[in-house]
Amino acid sequence: MQRSFYDYLFREGFRAGWEKMNGSRALKYARYRYVIGFEGDNYARELRQQQVISAVREKLKKRDPNDVLGLINTVRALSANTDTNLSTGNLIWLYRNFSTVPPEQIRNVSLKPFMEKFTLESMSEPGEAVRTRTGNLDELRRMAGPIFSDMREIRTPDQIDVKGTSTIPAEGPTAPSPTSTKQMVP
Repeated sequence: MQRSFYDYLFREGFRAGWEKMNGSRALKYARYRYVIGFEGDNYARELRQQQVISAVREKLKKRDPNDVLGLINTVRALSANTDTNLSTGNLIWLYRNFSTVPPEQIRNVSLKPFMEKFTLESMSEPGEAVRTRTGNLDELRRMAGPIFSDMREIRTPDQIDVKGTSTIPAEGPTAPSPTSTKQMVP
C-alpha cells in the first residue's frame, strides 16, 4: 500500500508498504469505505479494488489452466456469495485469452478527474453525490471513445498506482498530469 489508512467503523487499518494478504484481508482492503482522508474517497476504493483484481490475476497466471478450472468449479460449488452468468466455457475462454496479456497493456481508469462531489440539499436525499465537473457529459464521452485504444493514464495525482500500469504521460484536455508515485499492490 502506498498510504496507510484506518477504517473507523470496523476499527481496522492498513499500514503503508507491502503486505501479503489472505482472501479475507484483501476483501477488507478493497471494501473499506469509512476512512478519513484520500483513502476514504470512493475513487480510492475503486483503485484498491483494481489492485486486488490485478494481484489475483498475477497469481492465476502462475497456475496451471487445469488448476484454474478446478478453482472456478470449487468457488461455484462452495460460495453462496459468488454468482455469474458466465458459463465454465466462457471463463476458460477468458482465462486463455487474457491471462497472458502483459500488465503494461492493462489500463486502469478512474472517473475522478472528470467528476466533482457535492452535498445533496434535500432532506429526502441527504449525503454526498457526484456530477460531471462541466455539467455535461461531453468530457466523459471524449474520454470513453478511445478507452481501449489510447493507453494514456487517466487518474489524479492523489490516487494509488496499480502494479504494472502504464507510465505514459497523459496529455490533452481530459487527462490529468502524470504522477510520480510508487507502484504498490496488496
